[in-house]
Amino acid sequence: MRIIGPNCLGIISAYSRLNASFSAKAPKPGHIAFISQSGALCTAVLDLADKEGIGFSYFVSLGNKCDVDEADLLEFLKNDEHTKAIALYLESVKDGKRLMSAAENCSRSKPIVAIKSGRTAEGAKAASSHTGALAGSYEIFKTAARQSGIVVADSLEELFDICIGFSLLEIPRTNKVAIVTNAGGPGVLAADACAECGLELARLSDGTIRRLREALPPHASIYNPASRGCHRRPLRENS
Repeated sequence: MRIIGPNCLGIISAYSRLNASFSAKAPKPGHIAFISQSGALCTAVLDLADKEGIGFSYFVSLGNKCDVDEADLLEFLKNDEHTKAIALYLESVKDGKRLMSAAENCSRSKPIVAIKSGRTAEGAKAASSHTGALAGSYEIFKTAARQSGIVVADSLEELFDICIGFSLLEIPRTNKVAIVTNAGGPGVLAADACAECGLELARLSDGTIRRLREALPPHASIYNPASRGCHRRPLRENS
């Protein structure tokens, strides 16, 4: 018999309508699997999900991880038809090599986004008193995570923003990006953000440029970033 916990909230399987947790409410079915080492954080996320309308496929509180850990769940979720993105909240990693191996296999088909506490000496001390976890070096975790295909988030808001995006869209096949904006300034900021993340601005085809020239006012930018400028003349419906 496999065991999840102890010191955890429990598990929820939204599509099976299984609520084996201490939570009175269950999230609506969705395409994000959430795995957390903190039960209290789970309740906060459930409240957030209820408010923002975020759906989950699985919702798992790991607790002290006496048996089942995050690597086990990644191996399970990589074949789950309802899960399109996986969100992780971790305080410690007991078997780093196994997690990297499971994440590398899973991230080939499903994005994994993680946030780890204990990034500072004070946070690591708090994590130890919370679940008895040894937080370890955050820089080592971050490097290992990126090598195995895990996207590291800096906040819960960023964690779910990324997961929601991945759950709605397919994994991009290229690092080329087209930026469309109603003003030049936001386009410049977006271009900077893309460059900082290793993305490249795509060269628009002659056909696309021709259609943009037909649809946009004369002062608009028809290249990438494509911007209509400050005037608010609407685009034609077939553009």
